Amino acid sequence: MAVAIWTDRRQNQFMGEKRQTRHEQVQEAEKIFSWLVSQRQLTGDLIRTSAKIVDDKEEAADTRLDLHMIAKALAAATKPGSGNAVWQDYQHHFVSDEHRKKFSMNFTTSPRV
Repeated sequence: MAVAIWTDRRQNQFMGEKRQTRHEQVQEAEKIFSWLVSQRQLTGDLIRTSAKIVDDKEEAADTRLDLHMIAKALAAATKPGSGNAVWQDYQHHFVSDEHRKKFSMNFTTSPRV
């Protein structure tokens, strides 16, 4: 969303739209920052909730770290300058129960090393 807002504004500027005022730039930056903060809080809440079901404290800590790294990797851009995050390239795998089942069957559980 944040990247799309910036990209749309940039494209409109080239199409003859007036440049944003300083006040508009600050407002847009504040909206983007607020959105990023709320997404980070949501991610943290989801990670903590998921790790709570792990009984062993060391394993729960590993689970939190693993989920954090997964979330960070999925949120990264697919390539420099891209407006898409990695998760957007894989979201079609999770559209239905059937797709989720097929996707998850590709992974086997194995003990941690």
